[in-house]
Amino acid sequence: MWEFTPKESELYIDHRLREELFREAVIGFLIPKDKDQMKVEDEYCRSCKKARPNVDCSTCSKKITVREVKDE
Repeated sequence: MWEFTPKESELYIDHRLREELFREAVIGFLIPKDKDQMKVEDEYCRSCKKARPNVDCSTCSKKITVREVKDE
């Protein structure tokens, strides 16, 4: 970088910026939108694996409904 002027470096900086933007877009696409629901699914899967280690996880429908417990 020392051999280039700031004007010549603009093309490189723009190229790096586009690479970063693309990478952030891909990461944003891969991360689930509803993080709370994913936490519930992960917690359910962990506890299910502990309770039934011999069960095949691919047979699970993963249709999990979250019910809140009301304090009376």
